[in-house]
Amino acid sequence: KTLEVFCPLTCGCAELNSAASGCPEPFGKSCDQLKWYQCLTWNDQHFCPGFNTKIINAMIMYNYASTDLLTTNRQVTMSAFQQAVAQYAGHTEPIDPELVVVDHAWDGVAWVQIYLPDPQMMNSTEMTSSIFSTPLEDYQAAVNATLTASGVSLDDLGIIITHAGDPAGPSGQYGYNYGPPNFYR
Repeated sequence: KTLEVFCPLTCGCAELNSAASGCPEPFGKSCDQLKWYQCLTWNDQHFCPGFNTKIINAMIMYNYASTDLLTTNRQVTMSAFQQAVAQYAGHTEPIDPELVVVDHAWDGVAWVQIYLPDPQMMNSTEMTSSIFSTPLEDYQAAVNATLTASGVSLDDLGIIITHAGDPAGPSGQYGYNYGPPNFYR
């Protein structure tokens, strides 16, 4: 979920006027700050990487047949990636898809963050291993199922997953290692 539920845009919960507006300030942070720190709201609680939760970073690379259809179906495509990662991140069973945040980086690449609000119950080593070792065919099947259920023509869109897992990419050439800013500054 986004922070919109707790930080409605209509009340002006910006960093400079948060205290005066009566907007919530979890952990003493304004809504803008929570967004900057890439906090996730799940089960009516805020989870902020480096403060009260861990995250696993991953990347999905894909080919597609039509830029126009990808643009039109970007949201459902990102949702399909989210569902697929949630399905395989749980190691033995799926995790809640709301714990998976998929951001469009550029056409053909999506960044993935999996939030671990309960590190005792969610083994990050097992989850990372599961995400990084799941065959592309399994990811492809899960994505296709979501796209089909959403009424997207697989042939026309032509999404083919070429990499799912390690954020450095298939050969380590991307060196992707972004994360949230330091929560404590």
